[in-house]
Amino acid sequence: VPWCRPQDEVDELRAEMEEVRDSYLEEEVYQLQELRRELDRSNKNCRILQYRLRKAEQKSLRVAQTGHVDGELLRSLEQDLKVAKDVSVRLHNELESVEDKRSRAEDENEQLRQKIIEVEISKQALHNELERTKEVRPTLSHAHTQAGWCGWCVMDVSGCCWSFFPPRSAGSLQRKRWAAGKPEPIIRAPPEGLGF
Repeated sequence: VPWCRPQDEVDELRAEMEEVRDSYLEEEVYQLQELRRELDRSNKNCRILQYRLRKAEQKSLRVAQTGHVDGELLRSLEQDLKVAKDVSVRLHNELESVEDKRSRAEDENEQLRQKIIEVEISKQALHNELERTKEVRPTLSHAHTQAGWCGWCVMDVSGCCWSFFPPRSAGSLQRKRWAAGKPEPIIRAPPEGLGF
C-alpha cells in the first residue's frame, strides 16, 4: 500500500541509525582499549627508565666519593645512557602514534556524528511526510465518495475527467459493456474543490 511506504522508510532509517550508533560505540570502546594498552606500555617504560636513572645516580655518587672511575663502571654508565636514550626515543614515537590514533578517532567520530544528524533529519522529514499523507488520504476518500466515483480517472486539459471504471450511476447496459471489455468513456467534470 503506497500510504505505508513512508513508515517503512522511517523504520529503515531508525534501524540504520541504531546500527551507526552501535558501530560508533564499538569503535569508541576499541579506541579506549588501545589507548589503555599504550598507556600501560608507556608506564612500564617509564618505570624502567626511573630504575636505570636511580642506578646511574648511585654510580655517579660512588664515583664522586672515591674519585676513581673503573672501566666496568664506565661501560655500565654508557650502557645505561644508551638504554635511556632508546627508551626516550621509543616513548616519543609511541606518544606520536597515540596522538595520531586519537586524531583519526576524533575525525571518524565526527563523521559518525554528522551521519547520525543526517539520519535524524531524514527520519524527521519522512515522519512529517507520513503525517501529511495521513491527513490527505481521508480528504481524498471523502471527495471520491461525495463525487460518486468508483475508480480511477484521468483529467484532460479541458478540465474534464475521463473515467475508466463504471460510475455508480451507470445503467445495466453500460455495466454489461464494461464487463465485456468494451467500456464507453464517460466525460464529466471533476467535483468542485477536488484537484489532482
